[in-house]
Amino acid sequence: MNLFNTGVFDLAQRRLEWADQRQLLLARNIANADTPNYRPADLQSFADTLANGSYASATQLVQTNPMHIAVEPQTDLLTQAEVKEPNGNAVSVDKELGRVADTQSAQTTALNLYSRYASFFRLAMGRAS
Repeated sequence: MNLFNTGVFDLAQRRLEWADQRQLLLARNIANADTPNYRPADLQSFADTLANGSYASATQLVQTNPMHIAVEPQTDLLTQAEVKEPNGNAVSVDKELGRVADTQSAQTTALNLYSRYASFFRLAMGRAS
């Protein structure tokens, strides 16, 4: 029996994967802050992703430029901002950096939870190191 294959570890792993995908999207948003007509994307909240049972498809590709290969965006998983800049760009670097900080906090929390539960299991098995 694999003690690390439990609900807590699975949830922590899913949270880390969600945070990783969100960080990639946010980094893409910031990198395109000066790209005309770029619309930043974000994943829906982790709680909503779990509630929908749509976790597996949360990392689907989306078309961010009409010149790219067309894909069917998962509109229930991604949100897009409205245009607020004269060049058609909707990226607010301050907001994106705030989201990056929130996601980093979520990653740290998930890692701490994972580490704490792993130490509990090691303690229970008599391997306190």
